[in-house]
Amino acid sequence: MPKFKVTATMDVSYELIVEAPDEDTAWKIADETDDTDEWVQVDEGHDWTLENVLEVKDEEEKENGERS
Repeated sequence: MPKFKVTATMDVSYELIVEAPDEDTAWKIADETDDTDEWVQVDEGHDWTLENVLEVKDEEEKENGERS
């Protein structure tokens, strides 16, 4: 029987507190904040989405280890 690899993604929420005169400026500051250590993870994930399904070929199954 064929086997398939099903991929999925999950969103994880983060927050950043910034000082700014207004929401637009706060958005810009957050957008320009490259240091991910400043962002705080606030949940363990949500919005689980199945993305794709691909048939597993014998070579790939042997490379990645078989999973039933």
